[in-house]
Amino acid sequence: MNASAGTGMMPAAFIGHGNPMNALEQNRYSRAWRALGEAVPRPRAILVVSAHWYIGATAVTVMPRPTRSPCQPLG
Repeated sequence: MNASAGTGMMPAAFIGHGNPMNALEQNRYSRAWRALGEAVPRPRAILVVSAHWYIGATAVTVMPRPTRSPCQPLG
């Protein structure tokens, strides 16, 4: 996958997490994620949309380095 030729735009990607162990194990999913990261330029920002974090409102986290994953349980 390459950024759009000559536009400076980054590609959009949908990446379903599947089994959470995919983030820890070496398998075809983790290898594909690594290949994607190596194929595109380093982004200035990343937008993540998750359906797994219900708070009864629409919210946006705006921090350079969030302290927790949105999928991590509160408490």
